[in-house]
Amino acid sequence: MVQVGRLAPERWREYKELRLEALEADPTAFGSSAEDEAQLSDAEWAKRAQNVLIAFSGGEPIGMIGFLLSHRSKTNHLADIFSV
Repeated sequence: MVQVGRLAPERWREYKELRLEALEADPTAFGSSAEDEAQLSDAEWAKRAQNVLIAFSGGEPIGMIGFLLSHRSKTNHLADIFSV
C-alpha cells in the first residue's frame, strides 16, 4: 500500500536522495539538473524537504510532490505544486 505524508525533519536526506535519483533518471523532465542540485548545502536540502509530500511504499520513499503554501489571508488554504 502506498501512503503519502511529510518526512520528519531529520529525514531530509531521504528527500535529497530521491530527488537526485529522479533528476538523474529523467533529466529532461525537470528544470533543474542533478549536477546543480548536488551542489546544494545540507541546510538548503533540509529547508526544501519541508515543502514536499512523499509517497511511501513499505516505509521507503518512492515519489514526491513539491509545493508552496500561499501566505495570503484569502488563499492560505491553497498550495502551488511545483514538482512531481
